Formats: sequence, structure tokens, C-alpha cells
Amino acid sequence: NWYTTFYQRFGSPTTADYDCSLSPCTISQPASRSTPYYVVGNMTTQGNWNVGAGETLIFIVNGNLTLNGNVNLTGKGFVSFIVNGNITVSSSVGSNANNSTNPDIEGIYVTSPTGTFSTGASTVPGKARLVLKGTFVAASFLLQRDLDQAGGDNTTTSSELFIYNR
Repeated sequence: NWYTTFYQRFGSPTTADYDCSLSPCTISQPASRSTPYYVVGNMTTQGNWNVGAGETLIFIVNGNLTLNGNVNLTGKGFVSFIVNGNITVSSSVGSNANNSTNPDIEGIYVTSPTGTFSTGASTVPGKARLVLKGTFVAASFLLQRDLDQAGGDNTTTSSELFIYNR
């Protein structure tokens, strides 16, 4: 159980930086720090996040995570989400259906042992293709994008592109 492992390695935090237990939290990009942010409940990112060179963002989420905007790294920026639930990418996150290889989502993303990483459907024009760069660990992946529905071509271009980055 990667969630439990990382939770314990980061000192088993008991004080939540964000208490989303009564209603889901929508969180804009916070300041960089060396210790993880601890979230209790379901979290949704707000806006695009750009983690700059030398910045670190680590989230331990005791709930589900919805990525509602791009998450990008500059230089040696670092972002990680360790989630005790599912990770879902909003349909509004993505790129043009025609061969984009610029990452929409970057970082390290880990679900619980039964968690699903869902890419979201291709329902927003110009956002059909999802390019992910980093490390993605989940019990299952639900690849929901379909370029044919968005004016693209699934036979020559992948709807989801995973780029390994160590």
C-alpha cells in the first residue's frame, strides 16, 4: 500500500493542511515547501499549476483527487500526489487532438491499492488528447479519451500519451 507507506514515511501527519472532510476542497497551487501538504477528504485542483525550478509540492490526500487544470514542471521542479483513493483528470484538461506531445500533467501520481487513475472523456473541443509525463501508479487505469469524437484520428495518434520521466 503506497499510500500507507508514504504517509508513515512523512511522519503520519494528524493535522490537516486542508480539511475537506465535510465538503470537497478546491485548492489553488500553494507555496513550495519541503514537507508534504496533508489533505483529509476529496481534493480538486483549481487552475493550472506550474511548479518552478527548485520548488517542491507533495500532497498526501486521504480521499480522492480531481485534476481540474494542467500541472507542469519547470526545470527541476517536483510535484507528487499520493492518494488514498482515485485520481481523475477533468475533461477540460488536455491538448489539441493532432499530435501534441507537450505534457498536460507532469509529476508523480500514486493511488491506493484499489484506486483507479481515470483520464476523463474527450468532451471539450481542443482538449481531446491527454499527454502525461512522469510516474503513474494505480491498481487500474480507465483510459476514456477518444480522438474520433473530437475530430482526430485514433488510428494514427494515441488519445492518451504517457511519457516516462524519472
